Amino acid sequence: MIGLLHDVGKIGIADAIINKPSALNDEEYETIKTHPAMGEKILKNITDFPKLMTGARYHHERYDGRGYPDGLSGEDIPVEARIIAVADSYDAMSSRRSYRDVLPQEKIRSEIDKGRGTQFDPVFAKIMLDMIDEDPEYQMRENPVNEGEEIEIAPEELEQVIRWLDEFQTVQAEEQLKEWLGKPLAPKVYDRLKNALIAVEEEFDAERAAEILREEN
Repeated sequence: MIGLLHDVGKIGIADAIINKPSALNDEEYETIKTHPAMGEKILKNITDFPKLMTGARYHHERYDGRGYPDGLSGEDIPVEARIIAVADSYDAMSSRRSYRDVLPQEKIRSEIDKGRGTQFDPVFAKIMLDMIDEDPEYQMRENPVNEGEEIEIAPEELEQVIRWLDEFQTVQAEEQLKEWLGKPLAPKVYDRLKNALIAVEEEFDAERAAEILREEN
């Protein structure tokens, strides 16, 4: 339960930041960093399970003291949060994101190993590494897009790009279009996205790009 609710504070963060397909700027990153305290505020009212708010507040602390919001280090970080930190990182890397697909297992293992004693409690990092080594078929992951498989684009995702284009937020729209074009799409969808991207890149015509995306939507 602690693990499931640790990110509840993100409900107070704007969707445009949470779902941004490109890198966050400094201001957006500072906004994201408020979600642990916000999660604690939400969960502190559940008095029967006080460790829920503990997991929410401290899961971004680092073992070397360079995390947030309080800069705790080592065993001063509650054990629940130290477990969530490594599990959450694994989950993030083994899941699809708006800007990338599932990472290779060897890359994830390398990142977890590199973070032992710095980002992660070395004990829990070692447990995660052992779990990875016991999963040679890489079953602990979200299913990646298989070569030749056509993926679908959710209508709400398409609407988000259209809104960006309508508001002339072409950088965000362009990044998302490029990410989609890197995946095997149905020919009709591919052509619409490609034409929309051309409209953005060559003509800087956001209105035309949005119009293309609305076709048959």
